[in-house]
Amino acid sequence: FNPRGNFGESSSLFNHAQPIAETALVAAWIVCLGARTFLRNPDWRDQRAFLESTIRSGGDSARMYVNLGQLESSGGRYDLAIHAFQKALQQKPDSHFARLGLAATYLRMRDYPQARAQLEKTLPVPFFRAKSLDYLATAESQETRKDVSAILLDAVRLEPKNWPLEKRYIEYLDTSGRTADAI
Repeated sequence: FNPRGNFGESSSLFNHAQPIAETALVAAWIVCLGARTFLRNPDWRDQRAFLESTIRSGGDSARMYVNLGQLESSGGRYDLAIHAFQKALQQKPDSHFARLGLAATYLRMRDYPQARAQLEKTLPVPFFRAKSLDYLATAESQETRKDVSAILLDAVRLEPKNWPLEKRYIEYLDTSGRTADAI
């Protein structure tokens, strides 16, 4: 034993080998991350590629299916959208995002009874109530041609800072001949 804390030449060799091993380990980790980035880069080509590769890789969550359903619905592929939303609801039956997406898809298809069935389940939920009322107004307006200004006003009152919703209400008033009320 050396009182200066030096344990001889063998510890000196160990002290030099440790930084080399750590550097090699970090370098290998960086190479692995770079390779993974290179291999996963095509997943980011577009929204569809990202969602499908995430689902294939085991990330088949209700959220991913809701996003896929929204993508399919906005692209006019309603059967695929409905299937994706239903998969989301199988995984998470209380997913109001999936129900609202399903309602929007049924509205685009002009299937008002199905849309209403989904909206009935989202209307009681405070977070989704304004959007549900907006969709309900769309269904009522398109199917029955009834005056939906009261429904839209309820939605606007729930979310007074939601400009697109307020704008929709104002435009509805204007196009229904109530320009003074719209102003």
